[in-house]
Amino acid sequence: MRIKRLIAAALCCMLLAGCSDMSLTGSDVLTPPQAHGAQSELQALLRERTGGAYTLVYPSTGEIQSAVISRDTDGDGADEAIALYRDRDDVIHILSLYSEQSDYTVSGEAKLQTAQIDRVDFADLDGDGREECLVAYPDSASGLFSLTVIRPGSAYAQADLPAACSRCLIVDSFDKAGQSLLLFSLPSPVASACVRLADYQDGALSVKASCEMDSLLTGYEKITFGKVSRDVSGVFVDGRTASGDYTTQVIYYDPDAGLLNPLFLYAGYESTRRINPILSDDIDGDSLIELPICSLFDFEEKENADDVCCRITWNNYDPAAPSLVTKKTAVLCEDAGYLFNISDNRVGAVTARRGGEGCVQIYAWEYRDGAMRRTDLLLTLNRCSKDSYPGFGIGDMILTESDGAVFTYTIGETDNRLGYTDEEVRESFVLPGQAGA
Repeated sequence: MRIKRLIAAALCCMLLAGCSDMSLTGSDVLTPPQAHGAQSELQALLRERTGGAYTLVYPSTGEIQSAVISRDTDGDGADEAIALYRDRDDVIHILSLYSEQSDYTVSGEAKLQTAQIDRVDFADLDGDGREECLVAYPDSASGLFSLTVIRPGSAYAQADLPAACSRCLIVDSFDKAGQSLLLFSLPSPVASACVRLADYQDGALSVKASCEMDSLLTGYEKITFGKVSRDVSGVFVDGRTASGDYTTQVIYYDPDAGLLNPLFLYAGYESTRRINPILSDDIDGDSLIELPICSLFDFEEKENADDVCCRITWNNYDPAAPSLVTKKTAVLCEDAGYLFNISDNRVGAVTARRGGEGCVQIYAWEYRDGAMRRTDLLLTLNRCSKDSYPGFGIGDMILTESDGAVFTYTIGETDNRLGYTDEEVRESFVLPGQAGA
């Protein structure tokens, strides 16, 4: 096993030594320099297979961006060497090599009719304890990515799925059957948007389940895998439409009903439509993913809506209900670069306005004179540059400093039950990257 590992390392060194010219183009062919010893034997093997020349191929995205990958795919405790190269006929080869003694052996080879590779991943898709190699590459005719799954070993199997997806995602325990492969597609002239759960068994790649996606989407901003509820794992799909809106879909697998996208198909999806680039996340570290919904705070008919601040609510999706469950509400102070959380006792009882550049004012929202109205000024929040501080006026208190800015607050002079304390203000103020942001 030690010999096998050393050979894999030697192959990596040999191939990498031959790719110092970073100006190579798709038509260039790389001929490695002459080597000695183990590297010479490896080079001779590759020269024999390639006709004397080859071009190393590097995945353009993903965590693995090397043309030579050292990986223990068969689970024997030692790494194989997997080389990605293109021959003179512009055919990409994925070659696996190892040796138990001194002679090099090709354990398997796959061939792809493509000029480039988008990404390479590894996962145990069939649960047999051996990793499969997943290769995604562009399909120029469809504008999608094709997918090849390769099972290294004595039975070197290759399963191809042409024009499979716009994005692919490997997740754990999605359908409670080990690692799973999800294929996301955007709409095309010949097909609607969908997500498919792929199944890989006995060297064959097939679709286990699928569901419809929003065909107005033009791109995926973020796909987040995590807990939908304590017992259900799923993905939160933040996408963007041609009009610039952001939306969120929730995808999960039900053994009886298959792959589900209930928020889009049944209720609540339109409420996720927003112009704000706020994306799904676990905002409080409880392992449940929250999705954002943005809307204006309450305002009177005579008011200018441009002065009204945006309210953001973070929501869990409850598959049992099924419905959205609001977890947290905040003032979205986009221009000033922060959030201000609204406590449960103030939700629905306060409203917020822009008070000028970098200024947000929070008011009581109460029933007076026969209608709901903005009443007492409870709190003023300000952001200014450090150069223009000190001071806005008497009563200003500094919250924090960040990126050349000073954040201050002034508590309103009111005996309203909704009035703030210094401690509440500091607990509610959230900068990007902090818990709850």
